[in-house]
Amino acid sequence: MAVERYIAICDPLYHPQICTVRRTYVLIAIIWGVGAVPVLTDFVIALAIKQSLEHPPRLIAVAARIAALGRIVRGIIG
Repeated sequence: MAVERYIAICDPLYHPQICTVRRTYVLIAIIWGVGAVPVLTDFVIALAIKQSLEHPPRLIAVAARIAALGRIVRGIIG
């Protein structure tokens, strides 16, 4: 809704062409997808740690992978 209002205020003449039903559904899907990424990441990490606790040497390997992934993400973001 906020995106639609922003377009209505900033580009009122093009609002009907920009804000279509299909684009609204696509934008909603993108917003939900972006919101689900952190939850899915936590879920995957929790599963990896649970499996690694059953095999202690694997825990070190999983921790190293998580640390490497953190460095990659920090490199992309920052």
